[in-house]
Amino acid sequence: MSNKILKIVFVVLFLVVLGEVGYFFYYSHNQIVPSVDTTKTKITPIPTQRNGKEAINNETIEEMKNYNAGILKKSILQNTSSGKIVEIATNGINPKNNIHFAIKIKLVGDNDETNTFYYNDDEIKMIIINKTSDPINKNPLTINDLKEGDLITINEALDMTKDPDHNLVSNTISIQ
Repeated sequence: MSNKILKIVFVVLFLVVLGEVGYFFYYSHNQIVPSVDTTKTKITPIPTQRNGKEAINNETIEEMKNYNAGILKKSILQNTSSGKIVEIATNGINPKNNIHFAIKIKLVGDNDETNTFYYNDDEIKMIIINKTSDPINKNPLTINDLKEGDLITINEALDMTKDPDHNLVSNTISIQ
């Protein structure tokens, strides 16, 4: 009786192993192509928010990539941008990364070049707004004092070691 049970167990195990070997050979020669779900919305890249000549040398950026995270603790980039406000919007979605913005400021500068600046809820708290005629900010202004047509200068400091969506260190906007 026990001999008969052993033969049955052996046959079952043999068939399982044979099935696994067959499965392996069948699928190793017939690559499975995953099906594509066409019902999902595809996100297409949005063109850069720059209209004009590139301002930062790519070789400089490539050199910065050679730093090791264990050594470089902070890398502050100070940007100064000037232009006329041609668009201001609040509480929207940045098309570049689909992240909510508290304010969007689009500037036009020399040669009709444009740049768009997006600031989230945390970053907007860091922005200091003043008039060039009041550099010590005796009469503090708010984001609501900015309007289309204003000539402004944005001085922002970015920590290049942080996530680009959360790397603002400081920001001053001066209305001319």
